[in-house]
Amino acid sequence: MKKFLISGSVIILLAIIIIAGYLWFSLDGIVKRAIEKYASQALTTKVTVSSVSIKPTKGIGSIRRLRVSNPDGFSSAPIFSLGNIRLHLNIPSITKKVIIINDVSIKSPHIKFEINTQGKTNVLVLQQNIKDNSAKSSSETQKNTAVKRSTSTDKSKRFIIKKLTISDAKVDAHIALLKKHYTITMPAIILTNLGAPQGATPKALASQIGMQLTQHILATVGQSYSKRYLDTKLHDTQKQLGNKFTNLLKKNI
Repeated sequence: MKKFLISGSVIILLAIIIIAGYLWFSLDGIVKRAIEKYASQALTTKVTVSSVSIKPTKGIGSIRRLRVSNPDGFSSAPIFSLGNIRLHLNIPSITKKVIIINDVSIKSPHIKFEINTQGKTNVLVLQQNIKDNSAKSSSETQKNTAVKRSTSTDKSKRFIIKKLTISDAKVDAHIALLKKHYTITMPAIILTNLGAPQGATPKALASQIGMQLTQHILATVGQSYSKRYLDTKLHDTQKQLGNKFTNLLKKNI
């Protein structure tokens, strides 16, 4: 009987080691699929990642070539192209319910800003999609939370990003309506305490980042356009369209 118990314990221990090893070596793939799934849901457009590298024992990670597809009705070029994202994790929090990411650094991302011939703006469309989806998700979350409280505890992972820095971002602005095409270098963007204080689901965190990023883009493009064109001599029709464009952006900033 004693030998049987020992053998059974050894088998269980081996099974745990195998499962833990599988999860450890599969972590990069799990994170990659999670980013693509939840970011695509939050932004309501396809998000892809080339590769992910997470080193839990060192508390560091990287995400390579993250691409966010343009909303329907715009060019085939991605609206966001992020070459390399570096992460610094709070190691003790990795095994806890709320994972804390101390720092996220995004350098030299490329942003495609478009206004098509119908006068629609891809960044505004994306922003509205995020708002609509976030409101829907919030309603569903409240219902699910009520159900979980009545049945069992919620064990889903949540995240807090203490600091996210975006530097040297380039905006490729193409305004078909005004036949204007120019490039802007955005000022550095620093976002803090994302998901705080209780932590946010991956989808909610993606929505929060998406909303704040689109706000910064709209503000930068609006200011840049005013300086570049509205202060110069333009054809009256172009100036009227330009004023409509800047007024539209101001309403959404």
